[in-house]
Amino acid sequence: MNFPIEFCERMKSMLKTEYEDFLASFSSNNESNAIRINPLKENAEELIFSQFEHLENVPWCEHGYYVNKDKISGNHPYHLAGLFYFQEASAMSTGVALPIDEGDYILDLCAAPGGKSTHIASRLSSSGLLVANEINKKRAGILSENIERMGFKNVIVTNESPEKLESHFPAFFDKIVV
Repeated sequence: MNFPIEFCERMKSMLKTEYEDFLASFSSNNESNAIRINPLKENAEELIFSQFEHLENVPWCEHGYYVNKDKISGNHPYHLAGLFYFQEASAMSTGVALPIDEGDYILDLCAAPGGKSTHIASRLSSSGLLVANEINKKRAGILSENIERMGFKNVIVTNESPEKLESHFPAFFDKIVV
């Protein structure tokens, strides 16, 4: 890949000895696919492991696993039943890094298609509230489908501008994810 010189210089100064590995990652054919198991669905982990052996854990995500997408797809009944969510492993870091306390009110301001939101909702369990917002109406519909499929009861999906949300929810949220 050909990156702008300024970008390369900035990355080299930030990454130092890891810069060459960073560049090599763009020419690698090692595409990784991952799922995040929904811990709120009864026996989800047991069912998935009984059908898909040898899943490798994503080191930074308790319920995240690398999968072979040739053997598991979005049409699988376990996916359709909300037992797992396809999510790039690196994207799982947001849901892990966010400190969530029981009863938190959280806003995911850019929520579609639902990876961050479903992860946050699974960590909220049945306490607190998640408002999952998506400004694009079509993407908000996809977000709603994913939230419903996963079975979360304390999530509200909105399709509003940040300004309008701010006017209706002043000083309401404990945490906001963008």
